[in-house]
Amino acid sequence: MGLRNPRCDSGSTTPAVVVILIGAVLTVSLAIEIGRFSIAARQAGYVADLSAEAAATALDQESLAAGELLLDRSGATTLAESISDDLVAAENRSLTVSVAASEVCVDVVQMYRPSLLPLPGVAINASACASPMLG
Repeated sequence: MGLRNPRCDSGSTTPAVVVILIGAVLTVSLAIEIGRFSIAARQAGYVADLSAEAAATALDQESLAAGELLLDRSGATTLAESISDDLVAAENRSLTVSVAASEVCVDVVQMYRPSLLPLPGVAINASACASPMLG
């Protein structure tokens, strides 16, 4: 009465173990992708910050001699692009440099493409501005 034959239940845990293992692999893969995305976002921010700060050092020599801190537009753009090229491969990002008389702003758009999971790529946007200062 209520006794089961142990042979009837053999192998019933195998599908459950397979489902649990697949879930664990997907969870670990998602955690890795989230970590890689946050690293890429932080890197885009660093590129924007460093490029803007470097570009802010490109001063117009004539205005500097006159006692004003104004930026050299072409020099600032060149410096920002060279710094970003040193930090990130050009095929993975786009850079927009906006130079005003006393401020330079850098916008970075970096593509992140997941490699472990079949998810679509995401564009990461970062921007930073810097101004030359005495001190």
